[in-house]
Amino acid sequence: MKNLCLGVLILLAACGPESGNIRGRIEGLTCDTLLVEYVTARDMMANERTRGHDTLIAHNGRFEGNIAVEEPTLFTLSPLQLAAVRKPGYSYIRPEAQVNFMLDRDEKVRIDVKIEEGYVVTRMRGTQSNRDLAELFNRWNPISREEALYSERIRSGEIARDSVSRETLRGYKDRMSQVFVDFVRANPDSPIVGIVFSNVPEGQVEECGALLGEAARSSLFAPLIERKESQAEYRRVWTAAKERIRVGAEAPDFALAGADGNEVSLSALRGKYVVLDFWGSWCGACLDAFPKMKEYYSRYAGRYEVVGIACNDGEQAWRKAMERYALPWLNVYVPAGTPPSASLATLYAIGVYPTQVLINPQGRIELIGVGSENPAIYEKLDSLFR
Repeated sequence: MKNLCLGVLILLAACGPESGNIRGRIEGLTCDTLLVEYVTARDMMANERTRGHDTLIAHNGRFEGNIAVEEPTLFTLSPLQLAAVRKPGYSYIRPEAQVNFMLDRDEKVRIDVKIEEGYVVTRMRGTQSNRDLAELFNRWNPISREEALYSERIRSGEIARDSVSRETLRGYKDRMSQVFVDFVRANPDSPIVGIVFSNVPEGQVEECGALLGEAARSSLFAPLIERKESQAEYRRVWTAAKERIRVGAEAPDFALAGADGNEVSLSALRGKYVVLDFWGSWCGACLDAFPKMKEYYSRYAGRYEVVGIACNDGEQAWRKAMERYALPWLNVYVPAGTPPSASLATLYAIGVYPTQVLINPQGRIELIGVGSENPAIYEKLDSLFR
């Protein structure tokens, strides 16, 4: 990460007083190695997977370091002694064993950590954001540890994997989720509410979102709030559509700009058989389906219409694919950022690409075909027009 330089942690005794922007003490430390992972807030909100890593060394449980930070950056600090080994050669740090904090330019933080039975309890001195993070995870960590121990007993065979154990695990998950919900309810304008909001269960997103004020909606982490609300809306709309989209049902109408700029609408095609082809330039199976689609489109020319609906594509990629594969039918695409309630892929409950939906002249769904190798759509066209 070019904007962040993390120096090796130096011993407290070797530094002048208060020389570092990160200082701390860990009670119960038996291994002097601390692992650090970091990502800028900007990269996290852009879903960037690249994160920085470093190793810090403590002395008699005390540590101090100076970290040059150019923009708001989120850190996790993990005592190596809490690393779990699931199998030889594979170790990992569970979230309840991590200390979470943030730093911005010229900020300082003091971290006091107590290692409990497999998880950490943290006290922060510094910004309100870091005090809030400590409060949040001090409630969440012990529940997560209980869930981890119970899951391990299931994996080892000590506890049967049955309906009772599944219900118990759901109980742990519910308790962990409730910690985030309770935090949002109690701290709707906290500087970190966006991070917390992204962990609210979908069924409570609307309720918790209604509590958030302008401070949260305009905060650094506001994009995380918007993303979570969009995901919840997508799931709500898609689930409702899944119940509605079936053979015999009326096909949802739409009106989108076609490749030539003219409007393409389903209602304007009423009186014809229409195949809606949901595809994407990123979908190899969709591209593989084009030769046979073009063969049938030519074979029964004028007998039915095809509307290609590119999903999750940018306009340039969409147009490039249309040109490369010389698609002869009507083509539209759903622009990036289209709300779920207006997205055709959501309104038609598309879960697999490609999916083809045959609509009869009365505007009702005649057949739904999934996958490039599904012959049902072509068998139906043969039965109608041969």
